[in-house]
Amino acid sequence: MRSIVQKTGLIAGLMLAFPFGALAQSDNETPSQPTYLVNIDTPEIPLKGKMHLNIDHRPFGSLENISYTNIGLEYGLSSRSALVLRGGGAVRRFSIFGLAPVVHGGREIEAALRIQTKTSGGYRMALQGGILLPDARPEGKLGIGGEVLFSKQFGSRTTLFFTPKVLLGQTTLVTLGGGVEFKIDQNLSVFGDLQGAIVGNNGVNTNTSNTIQKEVWGLGVRYNPSAWRNRISLDMGITNGLGRSMGLSVRDGLGGSSAFYFGVSLRP
Repeated sequence: MRSIVQKTGLIAGLMLAFPFGALAQSDNETPSQPTYLVNIDTPEIPLKGKMHLNIDHRPFGSLENISYTNIGLEYGLSSRSALVLRGGGAVRRFSIFGLAPVVHGGREIEAALRIQTKTSGGYRMALQGGILLPDARPEGKLGIGGEVLFSKQFGSRTTLFFTPKVLLGQTTLVTLGGGVEFKIDQNLSVFGDLQGAIVGNNGVNTNTSNTIQKEVWGLGVRYNPSAWRNRISLDMGITNGLGRSMGLSVRDGLGGSSAFYFGVSLRP
């Protein structure tokens, strides 16, 4: 747990070291970024009656050796609530490590509701809860998940995020995560996130096949083309996280595997 806090603090410290500029954004202005970082959600929601569409692809090497594709849709139900539908994953596999087969890959479908509770003074907060359909989790059972989404803007360029998650199914998993985004200019930003399990196990020891607690991280660059600002975003980075739906977002590639991350977000 100490290592998670130290790494989160390091990422935040590096971003905060950049000079602040004049890129302030009103709380009522259309968000200039998608409602997520690499593996964690943010408290942003689409405007009422508007949709956000996103897709990302994560080809893993090393022991994981699978490509994960994730698709999401968010729809603004009101000024403070949104419907979230996500699905994705990869072919389900059984690999032999240690003394027993290890299950990895698998697909997940999530249907969730996000409710924004605070949007003032640079602070934003939202609650999200949803249903997770198997079979991405090892137990392959229907589950439910919930998270608290919190952000605080510092100056005009840097925003910090805090996101604890709880997953309930055949097993219980609680993770603590955070992230940071720094806007280099109106078209370009860098961001990262880090999560760690504090209750339950979210990884596998490939030497023994035992489940263990692992850290899930992601680093990326986001480009917003001037001609379509607030409408299209392009992401590129690296991560060991499998996806963005609740179950996939808290699991890492086997044996320290990581993937290049490519994403597109459309906000028509």
